[in-house]
Amino acid sequence: FVRRLSEFGFWKRGFGSILLARFLTCFPALDVPIKWPTLLICFCALFFSTLNQLLNQMIHLGYVPWSTGQKRTYTAVNKEEERALP
Repeated sequence: FVRRLSEFGFWKRGFGSILLARFLTCFPALDVPIKWPTLLICFCALFFSTLNQLLNQMIHLGYVPWSTGQKRTYTAVNKEEERALP
């Protein structure tokens, strides 16, 4: 597991973006009214694109987040591993 962004970098970018947003609210020219359907469409687009990216990454790495067969207990898995060992 290798982090792409350190925790310090995460907090630095987050705090910087909040400061920039607070600063830009001081200018009336940037105060653009946005209707709620536009925000809903943007939220849904971001949500589904992120979900698609995460599912593709999980499948690529071999982790499938749903089961496709009979449940196996840990004891059954351990017995199969013991049989596989020479």
